Amino acid sequence: MIGKLGKKLGVVEDPRTFKLKPLVDMEALPAIPSNWRYAHDLHHVPMFANDQFGCCTCASNGHRIVAQEFASQQKELQVNDADVLEVYSAVTGFRIGDPSTDNGAYMLDVANYMRRVGMGRERDGTRHTIAAFVKVDHTDLDEVKAACNIFGGVWVGVWLPLSAQSQTGEGRQWTAPQGKPTGDWEPGSWGGHAIEVTAYNSRVAMAYTWGEEQYMTWGFWKTYVDECYAMISEDWLRGGKSPRGFDMTRLQGLLSELR
Repeated sequence: MIGKLGKKLGVVEDPRTFKLKPLVDMEALPAIPSNWRYAHDLHHVPMFANDQFGCCTCASNGHRIVAQEFASQQKELQVNDADVLEVYSAVTGFRIGDPSTDNGAYMLDVANYMRRVGMGRERDGTRHTIAAFVKVDHTDLDEVKAACNIFGGVWVGVWLPLSAQSQTGEGRQWTAPQGKPTGDWEPGSWGGHAIEVTAYNSRVAMAYTWGEEQYMTWGFWKTYVDECYAMISEDWLRGGKSPRGFDMTRLQGLLSELR
């Protein structure tokens, strides 16, 4: 099912946002696998009201929480539609019943809210928050793949073309044209969208969106992705380490000034 879009076109920059490459010694990391996926058996995730409202920037954070807790075997309270819409309302002023307020959000605004306030509730009453986030160079696919492995996926902004409408859904994949994208292939001709990428191989990346798995070729990625973030989240950690065994202590220390 095709839902609503809701990532405002354009990228908001903040000079305080850390970039991944200066903080992580890429050469010291274990070899990045050519095929990678977590939450292997999780093929469907909640829509999180993104079929009704342009809350994709917030719904995709819900998808990250669901998938990471599934992978790290945490059994917390499930995030629901109301939790997602609460964040969307707080960040943008959205009000159910007033379509004039349903105008989407910038990803950076949602990331900052997730760091400061968070979404939903854990079993102990605290909210799902992120300790920090870093910007990933979306044009460097090795860095993207490394971020997926370290942080449990990446949060991606896409300028969707109209051509993607017929390529959306189970068993389909978003592709790019040969040559310059024009007409229905024009970047952003459909609108902006935010998705959570949780898998890749040599040909495609896979994201959760609108409750389903959505594949995209790396050619599509290079043509239409315009921003990418990795988040440090307790939903991905058990005992200070990720399911892949990466110790987050040093990186959390480097990013602590963002609090």
